Amino acid sequence: MPERLVYLWAHESERTYGDRLVCTTDILKFRTMLQGCAKKAFPTIGTAHFFGEQAKISGTPLCFCHVRDKVTLDDPAYGLVEDMTILRSVFEHALRDYNEFHPAMDLVLFRDALLHVARITRIIFQPAGHALLVGVGGSGKQSLARLAVHICGHALSRICITSNYGMGDFKLDLQNMFVRAGTKQEGVVFLFTDSQIINEKFLVYLNDLLACANIPDLFSKDERDNLSSMVEGKAKAAGILIDSASCWEYFTAQVRANLHVAICFSPVGLAFRTYAKRFPALISGTTIDWFQQWPTDALQSVAQKQLSDIEFKSPALRAAVEKFMPLSFELASQAATLYRSEEGRFVYLTPKSYLEMLSLYRTLLLRQREENATATMRLENGISRLQNAASAVGTLERELTTMVQAADEKRAHSEAIAARVASERMVVERETDKANEEASKVATIQAEVKRQNEDAERDLLAAEPAIQAATAALDTLDRRDLGSCKTMATPPKGVGDVFSAVCVLLGGISASVPVQRNGKVKDKDRSWEACKKSLLGNINGLVDALKQYKALIDKDLIPKVNFQEVRPYLALEHFNEDAMNKKNSAAAGLVGWVKNIVTYYDIWLDVEPKRIKVVESTSQLETANSELAIVRKRVDELQAQLRRLKSDHEQAERDKQEALETAERGQLKLELAQRLINALGSEEVRWGDGVDRLQSEREPLIGDVLLAAAFISRPSESTKPQSYPCTPVLDRHFQCA
Repeated sequence: MPERLVYLWAHESERTYGDRLVCTTDILKFRTMLQGCAKKAFPTIGTAHFFGEQAKISGTPLCFCHVRDKVTLDDPAYGLVEDMTILRSVFEHALRDYNEFHPAMDLVLFRDALLHVARITRIIFQPAGHALLVGVGGSGKQSLARLAVHICGHALSRICITSNYGMGDFKLDLQNMFVRAGTKQEGVVFLFTDSQIINEKFLVYLNDLLACANIPDLFSKDERDNLSSMVEGKAKAAGILIDSASCWEYFTAQVRANLHVAICFSPVGLAFRTYAKRFPALISGTTIDWFQQWPTDALQSVAQKQLSDIEFKSPALRAAVEKFMPLSFELASQAATLYRSEEGRFVYLTPKSYLEMLSLYRTLLLRQREENATATMRLENGISRLQNAASAVGTLERELTTMVQAADEKRAHSEAIAARVASERMVVERETDKANEEASKVATIQAEVKRQNEDAERDLLAAEPAIQAATAALDTLDRRDLGSCKTMATPPKGVGDVFSAVCVLLGGISASVPVQRNGKVKDKDRSWEACKKSLLGNINGLVDALKQYKALIDKDLIPKVNFQEVRPYLALEHFNEDAMNKKNSAAAGLVGWVKNIVTYYDIWLDVEPKRIKVVESTSQLETANSELAIVRKRVDELQAQLRRLKSDHEQAERDKQEALETAERGQLKLELAQRLINALGSEEVRWGDGVDRLQSEREPLIGDVLLAAAFISRPSESTKPQSYPCTPVLDRHFQCA
């Protein structure tokens, strides 16, 4: 425990006095004096491992910090940092957390950066603690301040300078910060830089804020009363009298405790000196953290991170480049110091210059490598194409021979199909002519059959009246009249002849009428008694037989002898309807039927040859149609075969044309390859030399670009005698590597 108190005393002494020193010589002298005082006052407690060469060996500088491990990250407590590795891990975790919710900061947390963050957090955690961060541009003041504010859990407030920004806007921003810190009692850090001083009146307000946290004309009386009323409850809880003056003092005290200012200034020029003289609170009201030049290990850490994604031939070469970067920067700083001592002029090399040198080296090296790789690839592709063309010539010749043979085969195949198509076309034409002839014959037969049918129909139409008359005569028959005839013993004159004529017509048709072998009806079977027995025995059967007689004639089922035998009866004078109507109505109807049915039979006999002719013609037509169908089917088959052959011929023509075009393309490709080989044969050697040269130049690019980046980053104002000897150092450095 006593050791911790001694370490704390040494640490706070260094923060109080050492952080105000502006040059490395004074800082080393102070640390020597501090070490001597500690050794004299506390001889039993060693502090040498925090100073001098022993500090470099131990690797842990003297540092007290509120946040130093995972426990104090959530519950800050001021204490000694015992392991810088743990401190770096905690701060890197905080940096990742910050980058998730804010614009990302790509920081390399080397040892000095960790110490600066620890110092800034120490200042912010103190009530009324204000920080004055002094360092040249690019030294990391603002970035480390943002990280420290995030670690402390405070809100960061900044002003945004625009073309219209003025004192009114500045006062409004300050009022917002005062309200947050005084009424809400939030921790607020106001980050302010010298580049934002567009009006020196800004520093008047800052001077009052740093001195006492009370800016006289920041708020009007009404605004002061309103703010006092806003904190009455909290003031009362703190045991303060509730009046306007007491509440305002309470509000001011809360602002002083919760509102912190982090001012970033650059020592370059006379502005900082002038502001420090005119506004003393900038010095007296702040804790100074002077950002000295980055040490070699810091420069090398940054170089390692910036160059981590660049590929090197070996780890030793990577280490040499990473070590040369801080060496080059130090040589440039020495040249700037020499220039200042000889010329009396200042040349500032800032960490930003170092970062720009690293960025320039990365950009130039990647660009040169890409250009080298592109040029190499272009030449290698050219060589590869030449070699492929040379090796492909023989292959093309063989392929071309095959193509020509295939084209000839397809040409012969196409010609054979064309000849077959011509032959098949002739066959189809012959068969088509034959079918046309058959069709013409069929048309002739159809016309003849039609004419004959019309003639027969016309003749049959002439017999229609006779049939209608016979049917009408049958309709006049009365079955009772016929039945009454059955009772007559002797019929009136002529009636018996009518029944005899009917009996003759029914001979061979009706089973009740007996006939001879020659089909004739005997005279005795024509008598009245025989007629009554054969005809009137079944009157209904008689009427039905008479009605079906025409159908039997049409079917040619009536014996011809019946009509020959009936004709003598027709010649009788009394064999007519008028004569029979006077004697017997049934006989009159039968007379009409006999006469008309005989007339129909006579017409039917005339039409029958024509009907036979029609049947024969129809049969002939059917035969002709069958033959025509066969011929047409044959023609259709031949035409389908011809279409298939034409399709095959067209496909063969396409295949032939494609084969010819392929052969032509192959010939053209062969000629182009031969021309390319003949024209660029000598270029292959030159391109090969170019590839070797580019490959040999690729490795030296690392040193060439390194020299160029170091030369560009040297002090531009220095004259030739003060230019640092970079090239000899570069040679020695890489020879050792």
